Amino acid sequence: MKIRIWLLKLLLIASVIAIGAFGIGLIPSFPGVMVRDYQWPVAAWAFTLGAAVAVVSYWLAAFIAWHLLDCITANAAFTQRAVTLIIRLKWAVGAMALGLLVCLPQWYRMADHDDAPGVMVIGLGFFAIPAIVWLFLAILQQLWTTALAYKTENDMTV
Repeated sequence: MKIRIWLLKLLLIASVIAIGAFGIGLIPSFPGVMVRDYQWPVAAWAFTLGAAVAVVSYWLAAFIAWHLLDCITANAAFTQRAVTLIIRLKWAVGAMALGLLVCLPQWYRMADHDDAPGVMVIGLGFFAIPAIVWLFLAILQQLWTTALAYKTENDMTV
């Protein structure tokens, strides 16, 4: 179990570095390039803002996931702290999905301008992944809360 959690933490660090390189390296150049190529400044700035919100939300979600893995390592998976971390993780992923939703008008503009409908599908995919994870975390929150209630009731009975 500890090897799996160690591997998950290693992958989490690698993904934070990759997303950080994307966020720091590419996001500042988005507005100029998109305004020049697609002549729609509002969507270009919305895309830039949405991408920045998604990157920051991802960093926050990774930080929360790290603490959740620490909680699992300490055999405290079914505690109120774990439920609180799942709730925070759900909202961080929801903010990421919202940031990527704001990017969709520019994805549409790029698909329309380049006559490539697959570009819009890619943009929808970028939005759909965190939206699905957000929904899964909402279900997981309910399951964890119910399991914690059963565990608390069982501890009080014994």
